[in-house]
Amino acid sequence: MRKKLLLILITVLMLLNNCLLAEGILCLANEKSVVAEECTVNFSYTVEKPLPMFSGGAKLIVTRDDGWRNTRLINETGTTVDVSLTLQPGIYTIKLERDGYLNNIIENIIVDNRDLDLGNYDLVCGDINNDGIVDKLDLIATRRFLGKEYIVTDLNADGTTDLLDTIMIAQNYTRTAHHTEYTNITDLMCDMRPDPLGIDIASPYLSWKLSSTERGQKQTAFRIVVSSSLENFNNGNYDVWDYTEESSSMGLNYAGPALTPRSEYYWTVFVTDKDGNIIAPNTVARFETALFGDFGDANHWISAENAAFQNTTSTLNIDMTLDNIAVGVTFCQSDDYTKYLMWQINVSTGKVMFRPHYYTGSGWGLFAEKDISDIFPSVKDCIGVPFVMTIKTNNGTIETYINNKLIHTLNNPTYVGRIGAPELYLGGGEKGSIAWSLYDENDDFVYSKNQEQLMPYSAQLFRKSFILNNTTSVEKARLYVTAAGCHEMYMNGIRCSDDYLAPGKSDYTTELYYQTYDVTDILLSGENTIAGQVGVGWYNGGPIGSSYGMNLGLKAKLIITYADGSEQVIDTDGSWLSTKDGPVTVNRLYTGQTIDSRKNIDKWNENGSTFAGWGKVKVNDGIGLKLDNLVGENTMPIRAIREVHPVEVTNPAEKVFVYKFPTNMAGTVRVTASAPKDTAINFKYAEMLTASGYADISWMCPYEGGDQNGRDNYIFSGTGEETFEFSLVFHGFQYMEITGLDEAIPLENITGIVLSTDSERIGYFESSNEILTKYVENTVRSQESNFMGAIMDCPSREKNNWTGDAQGFSSTGTYLFNCYNIYRGFQEMTLSVQNDNGVVPEIVPLGGIKSPDATKTPSAWSDCIIIIPWNLYNQYGNNDILEMSYDGMKKWADYLIRTCADDNYVRLDGWYGDHVPVDRRLVDGEGLQLVGTAFSSYSIGILSKIANILGKTEDAAYYKAESEKFAAAWRNTYLLEDSITCKIDAQSAYVMGIYFDLYDTEEKKQKASDHLAKLIREGNAELGFEPGCMTVGFIGFPLVQYTLSRYDNLDEAFTILEQTKYPSILYPVTQGATTTWEHYAKEASLNHFMSGSFTAWIFSDLVGISHEYAAENAGYRHFVLRPTYGGSLTHVKGSLNSQSGLIKSEWNLSEDGKVFNYDCTVPANTSATLMLPVESENAMITEGGKDISLSDGVEFVKYENGRAIYEITSGVYHFVVTNK
Repeated sequence: MRKKLLLILITVLMLLNNCLLAEGILCLANEKSVVAEECTVNFSYTVEKPLPMFSGGAKLIVTRDDGWRNTRLINETGTTVDVSLTLQPGIYTIKLERDGYLNNIIENIIVDNRDLDLGNYDLVCGDINNDGIVDKLDLIATRRFLGKEYIVTDLNADGTTDLLDTIMIAQNYTRTAHHTEYTNITDLMCDMRPDPLGIDIASPYLSWKLSSTERGQKQTAFRIVVSSSLENFNNGNYDVWDYTEESSSMGLNYAGPALTPRSEYYWTVFVTDKDGNIIAPNTVARFETALFGDFGDANHWISAENAAFQNTTSTLNIDMTLDNIAVGVTFCQSDDYTKYLMWQINVSTGKVMFRPHYYTGSGWGLFAEKDISDIFPSVKDCIGVPFVMTIKTNNGTIETYINNKLIHTLNNPTYVGRIGAPELYLGGGEKGSIAWSLYDENDDFVYSKNQEQLMPYSAQLFRKSFILNNTTSVEKARLYVTAAGCHEMYMNGIRCSDDYLAPGKSDYTTELYYQTYDVTDILLSGENTIAGQVGVGWYNGGPIGSSYGMNLGLKAKLIITYADGSEQVIDTDGSWLSTKDGPVTVNRLYTGQTIDSRKNIDKWNENGSTFAGWGKVKVNDGIGLKLDNLVGENTMPIRAIREVHPVEVTNPAEKVFVYKFPTNMAGTVRVTASAPKDTAINFKYAEMLTASGYADISWMCPYEGGDQNGRDNYIFSGTGEETFEFSLVFHGFQYMEITGLDEAIPLENITGIVLSTDSERIGYFESSNEILTKYVENTVRSQESNFMGAIMDCPSREKNNWTGDAQGFSSTGTYLFNCYNIYRGFQEMTLSVQNDNGVVPEIVPLGGIKSPDATKTPSAWSDCIIIIPWNLYNQYGNNDILEMSYDGMKKWADYLIRTCADDNYVRLDGWYGDHVPVDRRLVDGEGLQLVGTAFSSYSIGILSKIANILGKTEDAAYYKAESEKFAAAWRNTYLLEDSITCKIDAQSAYVMGIYFDLYDTEEKKQKASDHLAKLIREGNAELGFEPGCMTVGFIGFPLVQYTLSRYDNLDEAFTILEQTKYPSILYPVTQGATTTWEHYAKEASLNHFMSGSFTAWIFSDLVGISHEYAAENAGYRHFVLRPTYGGSLTHVKGSLNSQSGLIKSEWNLSEDGKVFNYDCTVPANTSATLMLPVESENAMITEGGKDISLSDGVEFVKYENGRAIYEITSGVYHFVVTNK
């Protein structure tokens, strides 16, 4: 009990002596302090110098639950303060406050009635070499970590020089005035992840950060060492790689000997600082490789034998003759006649081409076409010549033959064996003749409307028991597993992991992820049982373009390594048992999950006898799709990031109960309830209510199930209290309607499980405008909701990976979370579906097909292939994403150049334009062309910069020139004679013109910005646009503020920032929104992150943390601090844990607007350009209480556009600007 309080007081003392606010040190635990008996606490502290971030001092406050309070001021420089507190029994909380603002809470202190002496440092020790004990070996480890010998003295002032003092050195904490500054290495990452398990990357990216309280501290060299075992590492045997470089870089790709599969590696980095000191982290980092995709010949895909469904094989023979340009056949792909496939032979290009089309309700699209000149060498060999087209369907595969020769294969399993309403398709002016015959090889199958869909939607269960075959101890055990579907794996009844919907979403035709689980601690001596449940996941059962195969399947490999080095391998093969007749009878991401608890199988995943109804598995290496490109999971998994309970329940009708959760969310629920056997209850999820108080799903897209979209079901077994969770699906919702019970389930018995890709949050914001602060938090929740394995548009309706949304939000997303890996995965899917001509679709992936060649391509959506890698590079500084994407970027750029209208560089394309705006003039007609031309210039211009970064100078020059041609076409086509005003006088037109550098001079950009400000200020009564409001859509949303604030139109920038009436970004907040909406109004999806994309500007210009667009500065190696005040705001605070370290920026404005206080932190090994707002050059500026000219690390550059500009080195700064 004594030790916990002692550790906290020690931490507080060291905090004060070092003049730091080390938030990570202060937040130690979770519970309040309990004092059982009267006790006395004695301690002292000394402040060596003023706390630089404090203008009004700091207070240490001890409070008791009955209101007793003790406050001690802790800013007396150079004074030692002795404190003696007599604490009566009660519950205590210790707080550290500054300027009246709560900064941190220290909790979980349990003390007894013994006096405590702060001089005793018995809890500052640590197991430096990670051997489980603190002993003399830690002294050796300490010296090796630090890279040089230190003279050990009585640093902790406990009267002796001993091991504890060496640990003080290792932790970089001392109590002497000579060590008030320290430098540390933190955040050792491999592949942008901490200590990843199961990577399949030959050359992973290793990175670290430098942290220091010393101004100007930087790295001059580094040494990376890698060992093959912890023992070798601790002995200083760096037997894998030992690399030294004189560089300030804080990351590089591993370049040692080839990594081997299933191997552990231990590594660290030694850094040489500016003074030549060698610094090392306090911990060793590690990573472990997986199988590099090779599961071995003995490993197979398995599926449930009794999961077989009616295997309908259909054949359609069509006798055709092409009379002119094209001939084809159309057949229906859905019962509601909204989806069609159309196979066409076309000679319009001068070659004989097979052109397979699809129709989804919004128009015709084209799958990848194929040249069939091997059948028809020339057009004349085809026209007038009869031929037979044969279309066969089998298990979700559609094969097309011409004269019995296979020409095309498509895996499109959404509707299997269904060719309804066959008909002849002829384009305008085309002639053709057709005769067809349709037969079914299964006599019992009848083609008719509303026929049964042949989809196995129940979850499959698998198990295998085995006995450990070695009596020695288990050294380690790893389970490598993936699924055609989604898997939940168990060992002896215990979940192997806490992830959901693994293996995640990918384009399964090109890449399928597999997981690596450490199951060492859940193996039993003797008999063990490995088991798994496989659901549908993203593998099939979605809308068109989201399904890959009919057969669900499991592929797993368990490798047990014993202490003597021997191994035991358990593979998925024919020896496993399986059943499809488990409790999960339905599971689809769109329509929901049904659990029939009457079918529960007791201990199905534990040791025991075989169960009735279980049979041998079917070894099915095909799984309806060749899944052979297995890749170790390269992003963080989907996890439960928090759990919440509903806050209220209403009863709009008999047996109908509607639960409201605290916020809108994406996830699932866990419920505990009881009911008689056979009682069936229905769960309906929604983001809003109807006028009658029911869950409103009327706006849900009818992709799968229409009104059944977003529902779960549970059937009770009647065995008493039952707890269940719908773990194979997720929904977007704030309201949950339960139908079928007589009484409401208590609120505490329902848990909302918030799911998201488990990414680290890195960006935080708060301000004096509470509504604005809530807007940013709403954006955070929408990002969490839609970063679900891949990047979706919304979790409730489409759940699709729209490229335009992902592109437009990428700047904001990378400010809020470390989402490099999930965006990299999104880029991999984009590259996989790009077709040979370079076309990129608006949704990725496309169910195993390449992007169609369409006459219209979605500008801004397809441009994601260039813009997303660019934004990732600038935020994170890793050019791997550029190299990986470069060829695909060029293909897209070349397509844009090649397909211009009559070579005049105007894009006659586009589908969405400035999507969901108030002003709809840029969503069709000439507005689409304006958008397409603008984005072509912008994207190709970015490609030119990327080419320069990668050393491809010829490409850089070529694409720069092509970008300018598009810009010139935009100016010549869409501007009036004044070269400023757009023919389509829409806000987003000017936003693109300015931000994309389409205006060719800064003077014209300024005038365009002024005109944009006028449009916002005045509105447009004729078109119904309110004064002081935005009318932009998805394209203008992320960019409009830059084009105002960077051109001194701050009044309008802050008007739309703080506007609360419709249409505005804050209007939804005033209506109770807890996530950002798709539209300005409360309609359709209420959880679309795209409308949160204002947040990038909030960080870059309001908080003022902005990266530089330069190769040497990427990843915030050098950045801009540009705090901007205006409107009603008097306080803004933000931070960004960037790839180069923690950046802080905070400002306060006095009531009269004359005094601007600005605090900032520039991480070690970085520098910044500081742009302080001033009213004139006569403003008085101080730093640290003295004239800024006397401040170390600050160099004046110039006054420009109302800013005093300085270059500053790393460090912590406090600036005060007093305007006269």
